[in-house]
Amino acid sequence: MSRRLLAGMFAALAILITAGLVIYFLKAGLDKADKLASVVSASIGIAALTSSLYFGMSDRQPNSPSSSQDERQASLQNRIDGGTFHGPVIQGRDISDVTFNSSEPPPSDESTHD
Repeated sequence: MSRRLLAGMFAALAILITAGLVIYFLKAGLDKADKLASVVSASIGIAALTSSLYFGMSDRQPNSPSSSQDERQASLQNRIDGGTFHGPVIQGRDISDVTFNSSEPPPSDESTHD
């Protein structure tokens, strides 16, 4: 089942439940409505926590990039145009432990002309 269809089903179910509760609360009275609202809100909190854990963990699949990630990486193009760079230039995401062995820059042309 696609994620979009599942989300639509949950939205429709939430609308139906909300409509039913509103009708019940109007007929039951304030005391019963308050007690039921406490139970319903606790149930909604548990359902929200469970669904966020489920959908959050389903996106994580270590060491197996999805085909959509492969397609995005294949179409990605980083460019640097113009400007003056006085050393290495790195573009990327999640870069760590980078070292450069660079020396002092060479003297400019102005210092050699006296």
